[in-house]
Amino acid sequence: MVSFVSKLMNVVPSGPRRFLYRNTLGRFKTEKDLLNDVEQSMIEYKTSIESLRKDSKYTLDKVVIGESDLQRGRTDLRSTGKQIQSVIRSIYKAESTAAGGFHGLWFEKPETCPGRKGEPYI
Repeated sequence: MVSFVSKLMNVVPSGPRRFLYRNTLGRFKTEKDLLNDVEQSMIEYKTSIESLRKDSKYTLDKVVIGESDLQRGRTDLRSTGKQIQSVIRSIYKAESTAAGGFHGLWFEKPETCPGRKGEPYI
């Protein structure tokens, strides 16, 4: 009988299998066995819930740390960008000052450049 039922359970899909088990083999269980099964499943549920709580707490802590790292990185990136822009401005100032001093001598009035005798600087 048991081999026939086990073979039948392998053939039948899971939904009807559950129905067949509860209405045939499940009827042979005592109330104490049913309570033990329910208690065992409750213990499993409680342990899984506790592990999920621990995992969620750990994940939330990591999220908070990640958000603070993101904010710190964003402010560091902005300050670095401002520093780069100020260095670029100072380089442009130095170039314009240097070009302004030589620009008037060689490009606009080449005859005033000493030692060049009117030849433009190329």
